[in-house]
Amino acid sequence: MSNLNLDSKEAVHFGRMMVAHGYFFSVEGSVALRDDGTLFRFQTPYYWPSQNPVTTDFEYGVYLVKQVLRSKNKIRLLDYELTNLHKMKPKLANAWRDVTNKAEEAVKIYREQKRVARAIMNSQEEAFWRLHRPAPNESCVGESLLTRHFCQRPSWHQQAVTEGVLRAEVRFLRRYSVLPRVHISIAVESLIGHCCKYREFDPMLTPVSPSNPWISGDETLWDVERSLMDTPNEWQLRRWACSFSDLLNDVTGRYHFEKFCKKQFCSENIKFWQTGRDLRSIPLSAVEGSVKLIYDEFLQRGASREVNVSAKVQEEVEKDLKSPSRYSFTAAQEQIYQLMQNDIYPRFVKSSPVHRHGEGSKQHYLTGKKQYTVATEGYWDGSSENKGTDSVT
Repeated sequence: MSNLNLDSKEAVHFGRMMVAHGYFFSVEGSVALRDDGTLFRFQTPYYWPSQNPVTTDFEYGVYLVKQVLRSKNKIRLLDYELTNLHKMKPKLANAWRDVTNKAEEAVKIYREQKRVARAIMNSQEEAFWRLHRPAPNESCVGESLLTRHFCQRPSWHQQAVTEGVLRAEVRFLRRYSVLPRVHISIAVESLIGHCCKYREFDPMLTPVSPSNPWISGDETLWDVERSLMDTPNEWQLRRWACSFSDLLNDVTGRYHFEKFCKKQFCSENIKFWQTGRDLRSIPLSAVEGSVKLIYDEFLQRGASREVNVSAKVQEEVEKDLKSPSRYSFTAAQEQIYQLMQNDIYPRFVKSSPVHRHGEGSKQHYLTGKKQYTVATEGYWDGSSENKGTDSVT
């Protein structure tokens, strides 16, 4: 609570997780942690889950026999431990002599320790097996209440080495040996470039006006971004020049891109893509009828707004129509998206002020001192010549 600034409820929950993982335990033997002054002791690092301590039937049998030998005339085992001991004897019949020998050696070392050290050692071991004991109605320690591997997953050579295991490992290595790999330096350069490119669009890094909604709680900026504007501002134009996805995710950008597509006589592409995306959010009861309408309007041969997709995609869509769903047109949407991104989007950028603002304008939109807007009337007429004029307010 003092180091992480947590309230009492969250701190107790965090402590219970540490107890459940075996990093400390109750001196009184209770598993649960409560905020009632109960004393707890940190577990020795040897039993930490990150050290992958050995939890086998053999080791559990040694622990139970040690408890019997330490007790002398007292019965130290609980009822469930006595039951587990009776189950272990026939299960480890061939190795039971080794179990008893190892337990006797451990008891000799135990009795050589001082009384306080013996009490600590015993409490640590009891706490460990309290978590790793077999689950009720189970006789195998591997089916314990706490089965975890923190540091590493079991590798193939820890399994029984059979022909099938070896063949699976060979297939795995062959598959991953041919995967393309990128040098760290190239990946870092790409990441740095991406961060520099989008820095001005992050309100946490670049001041915005009227205020940062994440800090002030004022959602005016978000309302402006969600609203449709006939005249986009400079900040939006630079954002649209970054990528095609940024353009489509902006309401105003999508509107102007659709106007451009109409003048280029290819508006059916953006209409189909938008309709396919809206299909994923309609009620399930309306999906089947909507799929039929979309197919008749955009994909059927001779449709009023037929889009250009490959024969393979057409066959895939017709196959999906047998069981209509929200994702029946996913393949066709992806192909149309690639067509717009590679063909229509570059022409849109070159024939609009997006091109000019995407090439190196260093001014920041909404810096708190100035607010820039650009008049766009006449820019998206399908020609490469900019006919509009800039106005700064």
